[in-house]
Amino acid sequence: MGFKKLSKILLVLLLILMIIISAISCGKQNTAPPSQNSQNRNSEKEDNTGNNEATVEFGDLKLMRKINPAAENTTYTEAVAKAGYFHSFVYYLTDSFASEDGKFPLIKEDGEKNIKLYVISKDLKTVLTVDRIEAEYAEKGYLFYLLGWKGNKLYYLKAEKDGEKIGFSAYSFDTAGGNKKKIAFIELEHLYIGNFRFLPEEEKAIIFIPGKYIQLELASGNITLLKSGLPSYDGLFYPQISPEGKYVAYSLLEPERRGMYAFDVENKKEVLIAGAGERDYFTPRWSPDGRYLAFYYVVKNEKGEFEYVEGEDGPYPIADGIRVIDFKENKELNIALQGMRIGFSYFNGDSNYMVFSSVTRENAKELNKYSVFDPEKMNSIAFDGLWIFNLKENKAKKINEENIKIGFYPALILSEEEYYFYKTIDEGWKDLVYYNRGSSQVIDTGYRFIPEKYQNLKLIKGNLIIVGINNGEISIFKVNKGERKEIFRTKGVFREYNVINDYIVLFYNDEQEKEKITLIPL
Repeated sequence: MGFKKLSKILLVLLLILMIIISAISCGKQNTAPPSQNSQNRNSEKEDNTGNNEATVEFGDLKLMRKINPAAENTTYTEAVAKAGYFHSFVYYLTDSFASEDGKFPLIKEDGEKNIKLYVISKDLKTVLTVDRIEAEYAEKGYLFYLLGWKGNKLYYLKAEKDGEKIGFSAYSFDTAGGNKKKIAFIELEHLYIGNFRFLPEEEKAIIFIPGKYIQLELASGNITLLKSGLPSYDGLFYPQISPEGKYVAYSLLEPERRGMYAFDVENKKEVLIAGAGERDYFTPRWSPDGRYLAFYYVVKNEKGEFEYVEGEDGPYPIADGIRVIDFKENKELNIALQGMRIGFSYFNGDSNYMVFSSVTRENAKELNKYSVFDPEKMNSIAFDGLWIFNLKENKAKKINEENIKIGFYPALILSEEEYYFYKTIDEGWKDLVYYNRGSSQVIDTGYRFIPEKYQNLKLIKGNLIIVGINNGEISIFKVNKGERKEIFRTKGVFREYNVINDYIVLFYNDEQEKEKITLIPL
């Protein structure tokens, strides 16, 4: 055999060997868990520009860590939608917002009409694709619902098919190993989940599905029917699960069962709290400690009719009075004002006080003109009084001066001598007033204040957080004892915000109309 011929054979064998090694290497890479691959791609595209600044490109997401321009030595994290849009992100957030290892979830449409669930670390070092709903199902209204975290496990519901059945599957996702586990399947003809409460210590969730409440044991996957025979849409009877998950309060409108009820979850027993007759009851609300249940009532007028302020799904929380049930002392309290109607009400953080507004009957009738067709117009109709109700002493105290009108959203009560409240200036524009032991101070920033969505004002690390908008700018202020400090400002169109786990979560569109979610540490 000639030397040239032998050289060709050896070269061919060498090429074959190289192809085999390359194939083995690719095979090993492709058999890695999806979360591992996602994490590797993320690391390759990270562009570090300093200890506190980084930009990460990840599929349809762009992630940025920047220095906060309005606060020293702090950074904020921003997620930008490169394609598609975020899915009602702030709505899902609770105080179990992040895992123990500091990761948070994002639900996003990717531009190809797939809905994806991500988990992202605040330092941007980890981006994991947890799950997705493919476009053919997403277009039919299939959704994710986030239940919450226990440790490093995210629990969530996903609308999907199980064979020929449709419904929601319950999953867990462990951020430590990137493992996803299917826990249970809830068959549903209509893909609707109403309110729910996640109880991490007990590893269970109480969930409203059309017409019934179920209990999902997340450790075992067991599903227990708690209560059936309820309206199919929870907006019609406004059920509220108590903070510890012991009771569900709701109002029923059927003539033979009309009234306010509390359902005992452990004993599966429905108890009538207040039957309708000369009074009608609606809109229950639990105190943060679960001790008190408050709900509104209207009394029949001289024509034998109930005067509601009608909303889209039921009455607005404006009525003749509020009834409060003290479950600990087994007694009832009543809040009513002569010649006035009671407006929006809240419990304060430690459940010692309720805050409520009052409105004249004439103004209440004006509110009713616009409540369904022009809700924004309601902002121009001021409430007349703001009150503190001491639950222990069963007495009310008016806290605004006669010449100060207020809007829908009441106040933050620290004590009967120290509190914050909004006053209405001009059609939805508001100033915040700080009152302390006889002296008041107006906190005016030139911005239109946006009360925190889904909850009343609250203190975070001793500070009150307020967000204002004005002429295409969004600004966030920290207020302490009446002193304000701007901690963040950006240009864009405001969408939503929430304050969770010592973080402000801001959702807005920037000047290029890109959707952004920004996490600002407090």
